[in-house]
Amino acid sequence: MRNPQGASLTWYRLDNAAKIFPCVSNAENTNVFRLVCELKEEVDPVLLQQALEAAVAEYPSFRMKLKKGFFWYFLEHNPALPRVSEDDSRPCGNYYQWDNQHYLFKLSFFGRRINFEVFHVLADGSGSIRFFNYLLYQYLRLAHPEALQDILPPPDSEAQPSALAEDGFKRYYDRKEKSSPFIQKAYHMSGQRLPCHKIKLIQGSMPLTKVLALAREKGVSLTAYLTALLILSVHAAMPKRRTGRSIVVNIPVDLRRLFPSYTARNFFACIVASHRFSEEKVDFDTLVHSVSVQLQAQQKAQNLSKKINFTVATERNLLVRFIPLFLKRLALKVAYAQTEAAFTTALSNIGRITLGEKLDAYIDHFEVVLSVSKPNPCKFGVCSFKDTLMVSYSSSLAETDIPRYFFRFLAEQGVDVVLQTNEVAENEILP
Repeated sequence: MRNPQGASLTWYRLDNAAKIFPCVSNAENTNVFRLVCELKEEVDPVLLQQALEAAVAEYPSFRMKLKKGFFWYFLEHNPALPRVSEDDSRPCGNYYQWDNQHYLFKLSFFGRRINFEVFHVLADGSGSIRFFNYLLYQYLRLAHPEALQDILPPPDSEAQPSALAEDGFKRYYDRKEKSSPFIQKAYHMSGQRLPCHKIKLIQGSMPLTKVLALAREKGVSLTAYLTALLILSVHAAMPKRRTGRSIVVNIPVDLRRLFPSYTARNFFACIVASHRFSEEKVDFDTLVHSVSVQLQAQQKAQNLSKKINFTVATERNLLVRFIPLFLKRLALKVAYAQTEAAFTTALSNIGRITLGEKLDAYIDHFEVVLSVSKPNPCKFGVCSFKDTLMVSYSSSLAETDIPRYFFRFLAEQGVDVVLQTNEVAENEILP
């Protein structure tokens, strides 16, 4: 990134969404997500290291380390090169325990898999996918120089470094209208916690066209369909004494779709879908249409703009700006706890991933895995590649009632679900 005079900038302010993450993250709530690309061939770590070095040169906003100031944390240029490592840790582990030259991401490999883990202070899912796609482009060109010599890089990588590093929140801030955050209290899941902050992964791979057909049959989007099914799955696992509580699903939305930006940093807002069950018999058609109406209303540009304005206005408040960081940390922890209390779980759908036909030929599938927290111990990450829809359930609980209901429901609708898991036998989930 360069200033107007052409001098290289060596630090960035945190974007408005990122400011809270250094203050509230710990071993139990890491705020780390994992993107996975599984190739059709074994990974060459030497070539992967070369691709990584090319990627951080192209995306300077990723070549950063976190520093503490008197009023806020900030990002500073990292002169050291990041290192590729063999995967030997649990998914979405604590950033503070990474041995990676103080980088805010971790790139690892195992067999045919390339794992890209990102601390949310650095970027959101869409920004990270842009970086990851460019890295994969570089890797595959190195691995297959003759076949891929003339392949062009992904379109987003052609943006100027300053555009990739912009704060989209400040660009679209308008002080006229703003909305308040979520304040309702939602149902929270409980159960037997896994030891040592482990995460149970249960991933379902299925035909995208089949699930899209089910959603279109109901007249709703894929995200609305899966969100309604998630609510139904949580309800099926709820103790009867707590069925009066609202089940609230937190859904991140990529703001770039309505507010054009090339930024590879954080630029998202959260919307919710909620439902309170008044009786045991559940009509899925009614539920899925209710969820669809909620999501459509909240995804209108005017409503998302209000969320941007609230985020920026809070940070620009003079009283907030000049409070020392150690006091901000205490206040942000309280605010974050209240926000987490408003949600039961989360579902993040980063959509269809593609690098182009020739590069896609070397890839088997992608995955997205979310970290969990004590109030929200179970979450779902969703992405698609070609005709493969991958749904990844991550949880700090030993119980598997929710993914069992979720994947069996899809199987009963005629969807061919193939499971993979790090802790559970497949026959515990599917009959």
